[in-house]
Order: sequence, then structure tokens, then C-alpha cells
Amino acid sequence: MSSELNHWYLDATVYNDRVEEVYYISDPARNIRRSRQTRVWKVEQFLGQGSFGQVRLERNHEDGQVRAVKRITTGSATLSNSECEKELKALLEFSKPKFKEAAVFVEFFGWFKDGYDIFLAMEYVHLGDLHKNVVANSGKIPENEARDIAEQILLGLEIMHAEFFAHRDLKPQNILVIHRPPRWWVKLADFGLSKRLTNTTGFHTRAGTQSYMAPEILGFLNPSQPGSDYTNAVDIWSAGCIVYRLITGVIPFPQITSLMKYCEDKSLFPFDTLFDSEIKSEGSKFLRQLLVTKPSERPSATQALNHNWILSASHAGLQSDPPLPSSSLQTVLLPPLASKISPPSNDTTTGPYPIRSAPTHAQASLFGKPRTKFVNKQVVGARGTLEGHTNSVNTIMFSPDGKLVASGSDNETVQLWDSAAGEARCMLEGHTGWVYSVAFSPDGKLVASGSYDRTAHGTLEGHTGRVNSVAFSPDGKLVASGSYDRTVRLWDSATGAACSTLEGHTGRVYSVAFSPDGKLVASGSDDETVRLWEQK
Repeated sequence: MSSELNHWYLDATVYNDRVEEVYYISDPARNIRRSRQTRVWKVEQFLGQGSFGQVRLERNHEDGQVRAVKRITTGSATLSNSECEKELKALLEFSKPKFKEAAVFVEFFGWFKDGYDIFLAMEYVHLGDLHKNVVANSGKIPENEARDIAEQILLGLEIMHAEFFAHRDLKPQNILVIHRPPRWWVKLADFGLSKRLTNTTGFHTRAGTQSYMAPEILGFLNPSQPGSDYTNAVDIWSAGCIVYRLITGVIPFPQITSLMKYCEDKSLFPFDTLFDSEIKSEGSKFLRQLLVTKPSERPSATQALNHNWILSASHAGLQSDPPLPSSSLQTVLLPPLASKISPPSNDTTTGPYPIRSAPTHAQASLFGKPRTKFVNKQVVGARGTLEGHTNSVNTIMFSPDGKLVASGSDNETVQLWDSAAGEARCMLEGHTGWVYSVAFSPDGKLVASGSYDRTAHGTLEGHTGRVNSVAFSPDGKLVASGSYDRTVRLWDSATGAACSTLEGHTGRVYSVAFSPDGKLVASGSDDETVRLWEQK
């Protein structure tokens, strides 16, 4: 037994209904040295089942103090060979004074054993776990409260990861509630699956609760090597799942198949439930970053704590973002290629198309030094590479005269490029979600973009799901949009007014197109049909 384990060992005798704990006191004033005392803890009730053990409530017979005691039955009387060693070492580590001050870990009072049974004495939290409290609160909580809880969870993970520990079973049932709203105070608990990284390799044992388990633990990222190592980034994924659950009332990937599909196609991120919960754009971005499938692309706990959404908790007095409305399109009036780009008007009722090309605060990016470049790489058949987007490019389109290329990206922007010079002309900002589709008007003066967001920057609003596809009619008077909400919508490109909604698909609409004469609209859906709609 190590000296540290011995330091926390309690001299206790276990009975069916009680625990008698021996301790010693000294009192120089009364000349008492190491007087043997006995403290009796009555077993009052069983609280539940944790990982590897059963938890019960014990009360001190003399002063009424209570504690939660976890009983773990091991296969050996030797502590070093038991499964509880990992949990015990984690409790010891985070009971140190420097970590206790953070007040994000359940307090540990000591351990004792009886035959093959190991007992861990811990702080009793009468309010129970986070899952129980959220369910009692209609199943979800306001975004600002979820943000406070997220900050405390991440603070705990920051400490754990700095000490090379991974929790590996982070879920609402393993987070205890010290105080309820409006000022939540929570603590991390149940370190039964926690493990310390002791060498240069990662963790490799499959551990955790499936609904909160990262895809790399499940082997979805590298199916050919299901036992591949993973890192403490699995805790960041779990934290993202918890925050998503707190805000929406549901877990992000309720079925294992939905997580598998998301790993194959990141466009399947479950945004719709977030938007229905009216989460602010920064909160949506925060969750997207935590729930990135590639572990190396997830933020560390420290980086997550410095995200704008978390930091905004300390600026509650500042004006907050408005709730996100329905899914939207953006249509932007393009300037002549050779002329200076004029700042767009904020007037939403006048002009050839009354939609801002970007929020006013974003206009500097249109004229400053380009963040993009044209790279002449040695690729067979490639004229060059347009670089500048900071995330995946989902859609591209040439202008009718071929002089411009528009590209839409996961970095929530549309980039316009000079196709001859390979230079960035301007960046159209305003979307707060991934851009999935772009289209030029027949005269090349307008560009429409469809996104997963629900921003207030455009006026083609009405879809209740992400916009997958946009197209102009041959005469440029109409814009068609296809959406996850299973509808095709037609819009007046001059006024932004909704003209009609075409309903009939039983699945998500992924593509739309006009016939050359503009009399028909075709739409394709994951209901395995193509529909033709006649325009009157």
C-alpha cells in the first residue's frame, strides 16, 4: 500500500447496520495524548448503484453528520489488483487542497475495507445528480443556466486533464447538484472509470456510457482498428453531449446509427433541435466545436473555457444576442468587378434587393488585405488552388460570365474569387451556420446562399430546417430553396417576399432546379423521389 493510500485509510469495522470507526485525539491542555475514540455510523438507506459499486447513506450517531459510502466488491483482498484503485487514486488526487479550492469535485473523507469489499466515504449531496434535477425541471434548463454548469464541468476537466486524468464516464448522473437555480453549483463525481495516463500512448479500453461516448471509443473513426488509442478529448465530447442535453432536453445522438452517420457526413449535425430551443449563435458554435468527430480538432478544456459563449457569462449585463429565428437564405447584390465595393445599406425596404450583404461590422473584411491566395501547385490538370476558407468548402458556383467563383463554407461565409487572377474579391459574412449552397442570378448581379443557420441577416426567412439548395429562375425573378423541412419555397428576388410553398416530399429536400423556360421546378429528396412542380 502506498503512503498516500495509507494516509487516507480509516480504521473501521463493518457490520450489517453500522460502521464503527476508530480514531485518536490529543489535547495538550488536558494532557491527553492519543486517546482512542469510536465513531459510529448508522447505515440509513441505499442511494443507488454507481459504476462498480453500490452507494449508501450513513449518519454519525453522535453529531448527526452524514456521508455517502460507496461499496465496491473486488475479486481480491489486495487493493492494488482491484478495480476500485483507479477511482480511489482519482479521489485522492482531487482531494488535495489546491484542487479542493476549485469546489468542482465531490469531497473525499477516506476509505476502509472489509474482506474483499472496499468502501469509499464521500460527501453526501442530498439534491442528487444533475439528471434527476433537470428531469424535475421539465427536462431542460435555460441556456444561461446551462452555460454556468458547462463552465464548472470544464473547470473540473481542466484540472483532471492537467494531471493526466481522463474521467471517461462523464454524464448527468455523475454530476452532483450542490445548489439549484438560479445559481447552479455542481460537482464531478463517480471516478470509477477514471484513469491516469502514465506513458506516451493514449487510453484504449472501451469505457463510458454509450449516449455520451465519443466516436473514437466506439471505433467509428477507424473501423479497421476498433481498439485504437484515444485521449482525454473523449471528456470534451461528453461535456458537449451534456450541455446539448441540458438545453434541448435530448441527447444529440439518441441512436448509435445517428452517430455513425454523423461521423461519415458532418452535415448531419443535429442543429434543428438546438434551433428549436432558441439557442444563441455563440452557444451553437460552442457545441459544434465540442462535438467535432476528430478528437484533435476538439478544443481542450482550457480553450473551451475561453470560448466567447462561456466568457459571456461574466458579461451578463451586456446586450445579448437576439433569439435565432427560422432558417434563412441570403441574397447579396454584387458590385461591378472593377469598381470599389460600396458598403451595403442597412435599409431592408429599398434597393434592387433589400438584404444586407453582411452586417455593418463585417465590412472591413471586404477591403482589407486578402486572407486568401492563389497557389500554383503541381497537380495534374489543376490550374491553381484558391485558399482562404478556414473550414470545409461545401458548394461552389461560377457566375454566368465565368469571371467570378462563389464558394460556401463551414466557416459560415461565402467567398467570391476572380477566376482569371485567382484573387479573393470579397468575403460575404452574416451567416451563423454552415453554408451549403450558392447560386448566381442570370445577370450575375445577385448571389443567393443557403445555410444551416437561423440568422436575422437575410429576409428570405420561413424554412424551419436547414437550407440545402438554392436556384434562380432563368429570368432571375424567382429564387427556389429546398430544405430539411421537406418543402420547396419560391421567393421574389426583387422584394424578398415569399411567393409559394411546395409541399409533398416526405423527406428532406436536397436539390432544386428550374427548367430552361422557368415553367417547372424540379426537386430531389431523401424520400427517394424527384418531384416536378408547375409554375403558374
